[in-house]
Amino acid sequence: DLSAVGLYKSDEKLQNLKYEEYSKVASDESISNTKAALESKTHKVTVVNTKEEALQTIISLIPEGASIYNAGSTSLVEIGFTTHAKQETKWNNLHAKLFAEQDPIKKADIQSQSFSADFFLSSVSALAETGEFIAADLTGTRVGGFLPSQNLLLVVGSNKIVKTKDDLYKRLNEYVVPLESARVRIVYKVPGTAANNVLVVSGGNPWGKPGRIHVILVKEPLGF
Repeated sequence: DLSAVGLYKSDEKLQNLKYEEYSKVASDESISNTKAALESKTHKVTVVNTKEEALQTIISLIPEGASIYNAGSTSLVEIGFTTHAKQETKWNNLHAKLFAEQDPIKKADIQSQSFSADFFLSSVSALAETGEFIAADLTGTRVGGFLPSQNLLLVVGSNKIVKTKDDLYKRLNEYVVPLESARVRIVYKVPGTAANNVLVVSGGNPWGKPGRIHVILVKEPLGF
């Protein structure tokens, strides 16, 4: 079980993890405050009740023929998007092309294309009620698409909401990195991971397209 609760229960190195603090869903008031703060920064926000609604929302947002890339995300796995994308033929799935390509030069070219995809999909490590959010990864293949992509779709469980911008770093370091380390110990047989690349988005581009960043905020716990 690679879910947060599954890893927490099975990995002895997570005994001191602040699971109860960081896994609980936010109140309706907190969600409403977060939505308003994000929108004040020119981001678009859709609040949904369930994982199933989140998946259907994403499917409805991506038009036929659009190029997509889904970065590594437990949240995308849990809502069923990763599986759906493998079966969907109406999109130009750069993620699928990347993993199917064997030639290293062509593979690198597809990876570069993925960062500027029509729709880059991922999640965040934490989202502040004040409208800022943080994302991190080890290799750059996740945060690499947050800025150059044409549209950024972020699926965020309300369990990732924290009070302030300073709390973003606390959730990342105290909760997300330990859980991701537990996951990679199982999947890749390595000791752990590190937040080598950390991106904090404090607002939208004042000269950019309003709504380029679209947060699908889910009233259920998702991801780490």
